[in-house]
Amino acid sequence: MDYTERKRHQSEEEEGHRQAFEYICTYIKEHIIEKAHVVRMSYLKELYCTYMQNHHPNHYNKNYKTDKLKSKLIAFFETRISFWQRYEGTSDLVYSDEVPKGHAVSAAFENATTDEKTVIEAAMVIRRAVIDGHKESEGLPWPPTNKDLQNDSVNIPALLMNFLETLYSKDGKVKSERCRRRVNSTAQDICYNVSNGKWTMPKHILTGMCVRHLTGSKQVINILNRQGHSVSHSYLLELETAICDSIQITSENLPPSIMRNNNRITHFCWDNFDLNEETASGAGTTHSTHGIVIQEIKSQPYVPPQQTVTVERTKNRSIKYAPQELEPCFINPKTTTPRIVTNKLSSGIHISTSVDVSNFLWVLARYALNEDGQSVPGWNGWLSQRSERADPPSIVDYMKPLNKPITDYATVQQILKISQKASKDVEQKFTYITFDLAVAKMAYCLVWHKQLLFGDVIVHLGVFHIISAYLKAVGKIISCSGLEEILVDSKVCATGSVDGVIKGKHYNRSIRVHKTVLEALERLLFTSFMHSVDVSKLLENAKKEVRNILSEDQDLSPETAVQELAEEFFKFKEDVRQGKLGKTAQFWIQYCDFVWTILHCLRATKTNDLNLHIITLEKMCPLFFSMDHPNYARYLTSYILLLLNLETTHPGAKEFLEANGFSVCRSAVPASRVAVDMTIEQTINRHAKSKGGIIGFSQNESAYQRWCMTRHRRAGFVALLQNQSGLDCKDDAHKENHASQMKKSESDVKKMIKSFKTFLNPFDSSGNDKLVSLSSGLQATSDIEKDLLSVQQDGIKQYNTFIQDRLVASKVSFHASIKKSNKKTFKSLTKTALVKTSKKQIVKLTAQRNILGQLLVLSQENNIDLQKVMEYPLGPVPWALGTADGMPIKTDKAVLMHNLEDASAYTSPAMERSKIHVLDGNALFHSLGNIPETFGEVAKKIFTSMPQASKIHFVTDNYKDDSIKSIERLRRGNSHGYSIAGPQMKTPRVWKEFLKNEDNKKELINFILREWQSDTYAQLLHNREVYFASDNLCFLLTSVDGKVTDSRQQALKMHSLRANYQAMIWKQADIAQPEISEPSCHGWKKSENGILSINWCTDVFPQQLVDILYDNQTTSEEKRVTDDDYQEEDAEEDLSGEEDSLNSDSSSSDEDE
Repeated sequence: MDYTERKRHQSEEEEGHRQAFEYICTYIKEHIIEKAHVVRMSYLKELYCTYMQNHHPNHYNKNYKTDKLKSKLIAFFETRISFWQRYEGTSDLVYSDEVPKGHAVSAAFENATTDEKTVIEAAMVIRRAVIDGHKESEGLPWPPTNKDLQNDSVNIPALLMNFLETLYSKDGKVKSERCRRRVNSTAQDICYNVSNGKWTMPKHILTGMCVRHLTGSKQVINILNRQGHSVSHSYLLELETAICDSIQITSENLPPSIMRNNNRITHFCWDNFDLNEETASGAGTTHSTHGIVIQEIKSQPYVPPQQTVTVERTKNRSIKYAPQELEPCFINPKTTTPRIVTNKLSSGIHISTSVDVSNFLWVLARYALNEDGQSVPGWNGWLSQRSERADPPSIVDYMKPLNKPITDYATVQQILKISQKASKDVEQKFTYITFDLAVAKMAYCLVWHKQLLFGDVIVHLGVFHIISAYLKAVGKIISCSGLEEILVDSKVCATGSVDGVIKGKHYNRSIRVHKTVLEALERLLFTSFMHSVDVSKLLENAKKEVRNILSEDQDLSPETAVQELAEEFFKFKEDVRQGKLGKTAQFWIQYCDFVWTILHCLRATKTNDLNLHIITLEKMCPLFFSMDHPNYARYLTSYILLLLNLETTHPGAKEFLEANGFSVCRSAVPASRVAVDMTIEQTINRHAKSKGGIIGFSQNESAYQRWCMTRHRRAGFVALLQNQSGLDCKDDAHKENHASQMKKSESDVKKMIKSFKTFLNPFDSSGNDKLVSLSSGLQATSDIEKDLLSVQQDGIKQYNTFIQDRLVASKVSFHASIKKSNKKTFKSLTKTALVKTSKKQIVKLTAQRNILGQLLVLSQENNIDLQKVMEYPLGPVPWALGTADGMPIKTDKAVLMHNLEDASAYTSPAMERSKIHVLDGNALFHSLGNIPETFGEVAKKIFTSMPQASKIHFVTDNYKDDSIKSIERLRRGNSHGYSIAGPQMKTPRVWKEFLKNEDNKKELINFILREWQSDTYAQLLHNREVYFASDNLCFLLTSVDGKVTDSRQQALKMHSLRANYQAMIWKQADIAQPEISEPSCHGWKKSENGILSINWCTDVFPQQLVDILYDNQTTSEEKRVTDDDYQEEDAEEDLSGEEDSLNSDSSSSDEDE
């Protein structure tokens, strides 16, 4: 610095100190001399330094001495002010010399030491410390990384930290992490706001970036910025642009988080991404291609490579993006020849016994160890609980998107090239890439057509999409089988979701429902197994072993009770699969096999078991042939053969797949790996459409590219802030292992079992040789039975034929159409109606449950008057009354009784012998156990099972033609008819099957009545009265002198009297003063309210009475007797114990329920 420059600098410094001194003098004149305030000299020095710092920062000296300022003040004010030091080492008090000493000085001193002035002085000190800290700080690099934004990366002034620690704690010592976190957060807020946002703090960058990543809301970010808690939205755009620029410098093809070496396998996945934005013309909506890269690394913990390089900070808020022109691709897929090696056509192995036994162990543990509440988790939780360890998390990052639709061959070709180049960058010999079926078809054609270019590319079909398609195929098989009604009845699935679950559209919900149904069916099958095979001792030993296995967390050893029980159960299950319990059981065993196949496929993915994966795909593929999914049938077959012959076509590739190569670990929970194609749905595709995604700027290609390239850095910022906020709480236990989830899953399974039993238990030991609907009981036709029960076997034949004809012998073109099977299912039984459209065309309508939902959707896009539509039926079957196959919807009679019992605390007292007992005869028939060998013994067993009461009313059902009950009995099925010749006739082998026939029950009722009327029952009827209601007649059975007496003759006499009296009343109804005698002598009696009532022992309206009514149909308004009057007024008197019997219509009323 030359002399002139020094002189100028010295002059500026002197001018600054002069202005600061004038500022202090003005303050002293206004506050000390005029207002008689007393201040500390240290306070005046702080004012002096603050003025210099704010107005002349280049000449500010934080070490300016207090004594120097004091000397200048004494020289300027002379005797007008005085200084007084109360204690040695304390700051001088400055006061006006005109104030009297003594009391005035003491009062002034007290005023000078108020809390307000102390706070002001402390604030001045802290402010100066913050400004000094900002000047001494080096600032953050641009763009900052996670390491640069750690809490300890910024030196916050110690004075500020001490102040806040004292403020936030009682003794000035921070003892908890929560308090330390708040101290640090407040300190960063103070530093940021005191410096007017010039000293950028990590908290403010992280908070703004977190809000932008999670919500994408500019307004929320600016509100936080105005409140001093975040940087501005413009700052964040500048930061993202700088990150994107630095990424483009360091990496051209791969995201910077991906390691170039020391990795096990790197896998790619690409998928379409479509947004239907609102555009003026409807054109120009987003149809792009997203990609992710998944990497499994060898070393743990993962240390990411240098993510970015520093760049010069600019105000740029957008990147320069030039769309890449794709190389054209001309290919005819129909002419491509599959390059598939067929050395190995089948895995030749089955699912290992250990897997089957593990599944059985889970079913047994859930079934047998839930006495004190369920303590065994669901299938996913069980698999996680039994796994040894959790895999290290996979590295998942986003590839640069292609702003081209993936349905173009040129786009798929570019994807293959990008993935190939990325594989070379990570020093990987083969390129592993996963697509859904629609894109995989195109990729296969390119790989087959351009073997020299893409020979090292291995294209995988996404497991998530395969399972979804398989769920749809299974849904076709079980559609309208009655499972829908059972799901709704059990409340395991809501009415509006049933169709989506059956068709596999709601993946997670569908998997959950099928697992619940599977467990319920397995328990019902196991119950039937225990009834058929005596394994009680073996079961008890197995329970003990299961408890030990679960308590000690040990593996299942061979030759144990569990193994023996499993073998016996598997034998029984195979017998059922072959038709031991009938075709209905056979059908639902087949369904269980389908669901177990899905669970095995999920297990293979969760544990990255490649062999199990191939086996399950082999079991799945035949169903795509038989249920008419030709694309999956064709390309899944080729994919299976690719995996089977991988060692021949791509030596060494299989080892990479076995090393966690075809699934992704995104959790610390053991056995929780997910499919690759599900990962892309859960990451970039979901993030792009959610808050914080590309909604709002999807048409801006530069912003779109920046969002994809910087996503991993934003996610890293979010994770860092969560960690700093104490929210990094990772649970290493599967959610199904939580007690609440165990309780919920057990409740769902029990509700499913209850609903199965309410409708139809498919594994009922009585068996049913016919295939019937669970809800309606409607029997399937023979062709439907054949198609449904042979669906897997037929698919296997088609699968083998496809391989031999198209891949081995090449007799038929690989791309030739696959003939449809057109399997008939229960849906073929649904009711249809022919209607004429407005164009005079005849169309067939099939009963559908979701037609109202479809109407609601259509009404949003079309002018549909729903009020007018609802004037017409929504289908050939009213859904409130019937099922799709035309059978009525009904509620079990017991449901009403259960609800009444639940709503009432009443408990029935012990019945005395003098009371009347009313017994449901038909219920007794069904509840009989250990059926005797002859019908005579059956009649005696029923009689002896009745209570020892003086009066018993034994009531049976009526069986009328074309009644509602007939439809219900049709639902339950029918059986062969029997004619009971006598008491020595042998009873049928299957009692429940015998009772399914109405004529059989009529025969049984009449036979029992004849038996009980015989004198052999005289001793049993001694001092007892049995009222036997059969059809429209009621018989009073008792015994006199060792003989059974029949009250029919007396009943007929009484009935004749009553009928004559009633006829007389009707004949004289139009006479002013009829001569009618007292009714009591004619079998009638008066009730308390004066209305005549009747107690019938026989038929209410015999034919003779009907003839009289036709003769004279005059009615009497004054005295009229109805059935309703009897029902209401005389019910108490009927049960009072007099000689009255039950109304014979009581049995027919039971029929209508």
